[in-house]
Amino acid sequence: MYLLKESCQTGFIPDIVRILRKYDLFNQLLQYTSDTVFPSSSKWKSIVYKAVFNWEELMMYNRMNNDSDFSRFMLIQDVISPHILWTVALKFPEHLSKLSNIVRLCTDLRSTNLIELCHFCGFLHDDRISHIVLHCTKTESLRDDLWCLISAVFDIEFSVFLHSLSEYNLIHVLLGGSLPYRLSPSDHVIFVLHSAIFVDKMLLLYQH
Repeated sequence: MYLLKESCQTGFIPDIVRILRKYDLFNQLLQYTSDTVFPSSSKWKSIVYKAVFNWEELMMYNRMNNDSDFSRFMLIQDVISPHILWTVALKFPEHLSKLSNIVRLCTDLRSTNLIELCHFCGFLHDDRISHIVLHCTKTESLRDDLWCLISAVFDIEFSVFLHSLSEYNLIHVLLGGSLPYRLSPSDHVIFVLHSAIFVDKMLLLYQH
C-alpha cells in the first residue's frame, strides 16, 4: 500500500522505508512485494550488518578525503575498527592512561603550514609532534632509548626498515598507524606498546 499510495505515507512505515533507502536495502522490500519471499532471520541480520558497515565506511572515507584535517589521521586509522592502541590497552591495562594520551593525540593531529620555533633547541619546525619525537634535543635521550630497545627486541631488518621510512611515515607508525612490515601479532603489540610509552614520555618531558 505504501508503494501504491505515495500521497498517504503515515505511521512508522515511511521511517522504515527511509532507513532501507539510506542503507541501500530498499531493493529487499521491492523483492518481498513481488515474490513475498523474505530472507531468514540470520541471513537478514547478515545483510543488514554488511549494508550498515558499507555505508559507515563510505561516509568515513568521504569525510576524510574531503577534509584536510583528516589527511594525517587516515595514515593512523584507515578502517572502521578499534584502533590497535585500544587492543593493546586490553592486554596491558596498567598502561591505559599512556595509550589513551596517544589516542587523543592521533585524533588531534592536523597538517599545518605554520612555522614554530622550539624554545628548547632553537630549531624551526612546521610539525610539533614530529619535532618532539624525532628531532628535539630535549627528548634525544628518550629517542635513543627507544631505538636501543627496538634493536634489542626485534631483528635488525625491522630496525633498518624503520630507519628507511620518511619522517612523515615514521611518526605515524610510532603513533600506532599501519605498519607495512611483517611482524608477528605478538611482536606488533609489543612494538606499539613501547612506541606509545616512549612517545608519551617525550611529550611529557617537552611540556616541562
